[in-house]
Amino acid sequence: IDAFEKLIQFDNNTVLFKFFLHISHDQQKLELQQRIDEREKNWKHNENDWKEREHWDEYMRCYEEVLNFGSTPWTVVPVDSRWYRDYVISKTMVEKLGKLELEYPPLKK
Repeated sequence: IDAFEKLIQFDNNTVLFKFFLHISHDQQKLELQQRIDEREKNWKHNENDWKEREHWDEYMRCYEEVLNFGSTPWTVVPVDSRWYRDYVISKTMVEKLGKLELEYPPLKK
């Protein structure tokens, strides 16, 4: 993964963003329950999601390991609030792109 990130960024002169969309334990429980309670969300329901939720702490340890690996840093984005999720992602992108010294390409003669 690290070599691939470097290839994309440096060999191809590409800006790379990495966002980890993090839902809290409480919000995940609420959303899983909504999939049962709200008819229009029933299609999302999967009983295995509740079983997997029992491994929350293990998943968090794995995520922490992954987030600390690689040449490009991750931005951890809390997603319990949609407006705040969108704000953090937009702000991160605007700040990073704003630091680039971009120029219009010259006219072809």
